[in-house]
Amino acid sequence: MTTAQVAARIRVLRGRAVLFASDIAALYGLSEADISSVVESQPDVFPADFITRRPQGEWVFNEQGASMLAALLSNTHRVDVSIAIMRAFVLLRRKHPPAQIEAAAIRTKRHRSAGHTHKGGRRRNRESKI
Repeated sequence: MTTAQVAARIRVLRGRAVLFASDIAALYGLSEADISSVVESQPDVFPADFITRRPQGEWVFNEQGASMLAALLSNTHRVDVSIAIMRAFVLLRRKHPPAQIEAAAIRTKRHRSAGHTHKGGRRRNRESKI
């Protein structure tokens, strides 16, 4: 697992760099149900500023939430994935300082509120890739 592979999965959601549970599950070779089980069994480990739940029910982790999840999922095989995830968030901060991430989120919000749609007439999702 390379840092670039992980970085390609990081999205910006409401001005925060995040990884979706489905992406984390894929990186670790787990199911989304496995991820949900870990989160729901240890809610004290995941405060609201580390993790959120989308209306569709999927968990979304910021860097700290992904780090806490990595600690709970630790085993020899998964250490490489955990390291790649942490490096990808660091790479994102170096390439796109928080102000740039926030500006991208504002542009996306303005674009949506102006009624712009994606090809096929569908509205764009709230998240964007960096």
